[in-house]
Amino acid sequence: MHLQESPQRIRCTRQDLPRLAEIAAAAFLDYPETRFYFPQASTRERDARWLCETLLKVALRKGEVYADPQFRSCMAFLPPGVAPASNWEYALAGYWQFLFRYGAAATRRISNYNACMDAKQHELMAGRRYYHLWLLAVHPQHQASGLGGHLLKALCAASDAEAKAVYLVTHTQANTRYYERFGFEDLGPVEGPDQPPFWPMKREPLPADTAAL
Repeated sequence: MHLQESPQRIRCTRQDLPRLAEIAAAAFLDYPETRFYFPQASTRERDARWLCETLLKVALRKGEVYADPQFRSCMAFLPPGVAPASNWEYALAGYWQFLFRYGAAATRRISNYNACMDAKQHELMAGRRYYHLWLLAVHPQHQASGLGGHLLKALCAASDAEAKAVYLVTHTQANTRYYERFGFEDLGPVEGPDQPPFWPMKREPLPADTAAL
């Protein structure tokens, strides 16, 4: 099921990629995951934009990406039944450049972190068809304005209509309280040696009579 477009929400295409990357990079610039990926503060803004653009290429190919018409916020997700992106798909999007940009040690560190998140997702959601919320970002100049909530409510409504769960990972405990307002359950934190914690979260679909209220 595609989300319905509305005056407050449009479905994005490849031509929107630069604007989407700008939103995401600005939103996640000081995020723990971003600092872990890119310890060098002087180049972090450039590096974050490159990574966000690379990941959004995969999201546009594999899933669905939405934004408000003024491109102040965006959301990317994989619909139920869509397999997680493979290493080959990430490579096609340009992720292979990570090794040449940052070296073998950094690549191993990030690969191990991503493998830990993937393993936890499989443990929690194996055998289920569900929405995977990859990204919800609001430009810092427009945060706390309801833009992210508008996008998230549309995804939750679709998941309720299909009786499908929604899964996500966040990297700050403060964000868990935000998602709990939309019915997500905190399943973290997950901690490992030499890597930042992350919080898996899951939202089970509301019954039809409840979702309609």
